[in-house]
Amino acid sequence: MGQGDGREVAWLDAIVDGVREVHEVMIEVGGGAPGEHTASLYAACARPFQTAFGEPLFDDPVARVAAIFHAIICDHVFVDGNKRTGTGVALLYLTAEGILPVPDPQEDLKLALLGEVALATASGRLTVEQVTYWIRRIFEPSSTV
Repeated sequence: MGQGDGREVAWLDAIVDGVREVHEVMIEVGGGAPGEHTASLYAACARPFQTAFGEPLFDDPVARVAAIFHAIICDHVFVDGNKRTGTGVALLYLTAEGILPVPDPQEDLKLALLGEVALATASGRLTVEQVTYWIRRIFEPSSTV
């Protein structure tokens, strides 16, 4: 549970619980070891909402999606399934933000491309800014792949 008097971090607990649910599904469906690094999980879920000098570091929905995707994958918040969980969380947030219609498993190319972004992120080759670029390129309606 987050620190504080409860009011300041209740929103963070809700996000963490949602990410845990995605992880449980990913492990159930794809296999792997359960377990988490709780402090890293909380940090990853808070990352999209960081500020500097009172200004948000990630000022639009796609950048926030990229920030949590990058943090889950690079910070290894779970014992196993970080790329799958980061990808699942990104798809859910993109859908919730209206950027992505409900994911269609028939759109294999877009999902495969996001999987490639997850692999490149895990290898340390992509920054949050680069992940943001690729998410926009893959999923925004005006983009062509």
